Amino acid sequence: MEGGIHNINKRFHPCIRLLIRYVSNAAEFIAFIHQGK
Repeated sequence: MEGGIHNINKRFHPCIRLLIRYVSNAAEFIAFIHQGK
Protein backbone atom coordinates (compact mmCIF):
# COMPACT_ATOMS: atom_id res chain seq x y z
CA MET A 1 0.00 0.00 0.00
CA GLU A 2 2.82 2.39 0.89
CA GLY A 3 4.40 1.74 -2.51
CA GLY A 4 1.17 2.77 -4.25
CA ILE A 5 1.02 6.05 -2.33
CA HIS A 6 4.68 6.72 -3.18
CA ASN A 7 3.94 6.06 -6.87
CA ILE A 8 1.08 8.58 -6.83
CA ASN A 9 3.31 11.19 -5.16
CA LYS A 10 6.06 10.54 -7.71
CA ARG A 11 3.59 11.00 -10.56
CA PHE A 12 1.94 14.15 -9.16
CA HIS A 13 5.10 15.92 -7.96
CA PRO A 14 5.96 17.49 -11.37
CA CYS A 15 2.33 18.63 -11.75
CA ILE A 16 2.41 20.31 -8.33
CA ARG A 17 5.72 22.03 -9.12
CA LEU A 18 4.32 23.23 -12.44
CA LEU A 19 1.17 24.50 -10.70
CA ILE A 20 3.22 26.39 -8.07
CA ARG A 21 5.35 27.95 -10.82
CA TYR A 22 2.21 28.95 -12.74
CA VAL A 23 0.60 30.51 -9.65
CA SER A 24 3.76 32.45 -8.72
CA ASN A 25 4.10 33.68 -12.32
CA ALA A 26 0.45 34.81 -12.28
CA ALA A 27 1.02 36.61 -8.95
CA GLU A 28 4.08 38.40 -10.35
CA PHE A 29 2.12 39.36 -13.47
CA ILE A 30 -0.76 40.79 -11.39
CA ALA A 31 1.71 42.75 -9.21
CA PHE A 32 3.36 44.08 -12.40
CA ILE A 33 -0.02 45.27 -13.74
CA HIS A 34 -0.85 46.97 -10.42
CA GLN A 35 2.52 48.77 -10.44
CA GLY A 36 1.88 49.95 -14.01
CA LYS A 37 -1.38 51.65 -12.96
